[in-house]
Amino acid sequence: MPVGSHLSRTIPKGSKAALYDSYSSNKKNLYPPMKQSVNMLERSLKTFQSALSELKALVKEFDEQGQDEKYEQKLIRTFEVTHELALATMGEFFKNQGRPPYSGPRDITVDAFHEELIDDGEGWLDMIIIRIKSSPIYHEDTTKTLVEKIRTQYVGLLENFFKKISDRHYGNIV
Repeated sequence: MPVGSHLSRTIPKGSKAALYDSYSSNKKNLYPPMKQSVNMLERSLKTFQSALSELKALVKEFDEQGQDEKYEQKLIRTFEVTHELALATMGEFFKNQGRPPYSGPRDITVDAFHEELIDDGEGWLDMIIIRIKSSPIYHEDTTKTLVEKIRTQYVGLLENFFKKISDRHYGNIV
């Protein structure tokens, strides 16, 4: 028997292998890619909205109760999660448009600025830079600066992004 001839054998009709083979050869997906992408974008928007609401509530509590190191850390962690979810939502939005995946937060932020999903490109890039600087790898103590920027600037940028992407997304569906 020649090498590889066993790969071209006939699959008996009615068998599970035949069913699988016919399914995989048709390459039809149960959900069209656009529909899947829209559903993922909606899921991403809802998750981001939930995280943003939690971040806003923490900022309000923080402003009312004063500064506490433990509370600062919770605020920073919640901000980091919310920022990551914003970037993921941007990625889903661009994926929905048929664009390839992005390699990092800077690239997606720049494209979001060009697409007018965000207004303050410098503020968003600042978010990325300060998150890198606040990483334990670097020895800079940026906690106080980061907390202040979360309270005074970043929550507003995230809210503005949510409004714009929601308007764009739901405007395209209707």
